[in-house]
Amino acid sequence: MMTSSDDPQAKPAPEVEEPQVTAEAVEEEEEGVAVNRWQRVTAVLFSPAEAMRGVKLNGGWLAPLVVFLVCSTLYVFLAGAFLGEEQMDRARDQMQERVAQGQMTQEQADQAMEVSARFQEGMGGRITMLLGTVVVIFIITLVMSILLLLIGNVIHNGTAKFGTYWSMTWYAGVIGSIGMLLMGVLIMLTQDAQGGHLGLGILTKSNPTSALHAAAATVTIFSVWEAIVAGIGLSILGKIGRGLGIVWGLIVFVVLPATLTYILTNAFSGMAG
Repeated sequence: MMTSSDDPQAKPAPEVEEPQVTAEAVEEEEEGVAVNRWQRVTAVLFSPAEAMRGVKLNGGWLAPLVVFLVCSTLYVFLAGAFLGEEQMDRARDQMQERVAQGQMTQEQADQAMEVSARFQEGMGGRITMLLGTVVVIFIITLVMSILLLLIGNVIHNGTAKFGTYWSMTWYAGVIGSIGMLLMGVLIMLTQDAQGGHLGLGILTKSNPTSALHAAAATVTIFSVWEAIVAGIGLSILGKIGRGLGIVWGLIVFVVLPATLTYILTNAFSGMAG
């Protein structure tokens, strides 16, 4: 009896193609992916590439937002009183300058300072400071996400969507949130608004109103760390070398903010003068 295998006219069984394993898949398998949102929060600190691969696969930004809200709230309630006192001292000096220049009377200056003091004191002042912090961070995160999108997708031909870059920026911001909380603790312990510097601001804090100090204060251990993590994320989303991604991260998160802060502080000082 002749079987199909003996039939010379029988068609051979179709070959089953084995799935191709890409270099990217091998790399992800070797280094791992932080799938859970809270795993990504901790992985940002200890294994940023793993965290950013998780962001690439799953996105999301609720977990880092919660971390930011907790840290910023604690920062304001730890350091708010000392920061408010520093603002009052600066406002008082400006008022006295205007009095000396004949732009207002001493009575008007005293009344303005009384109104400002009532606004700064108590829970209302701290809530206002907290809301201001939240709004500013959202704006900064939006701008940085757009810049990273342009770098990753336009300059380097990446394909990730804006939402993924937005998530990546928030996860990198976990480091900045922790730095902010530590600054609040240091300000409370030193009872000095200039006592929380964790970077170049230490070198210039003797002149806290200068543009140089404002710019230097943006360059901290945590801002550089955050920039490196964001650069690693950019290298994954933009499919570029890790070193180049970190260079871009340092430009966006360190060089650009310091430069803009210096320029804007000088501009506002000139207007005030």
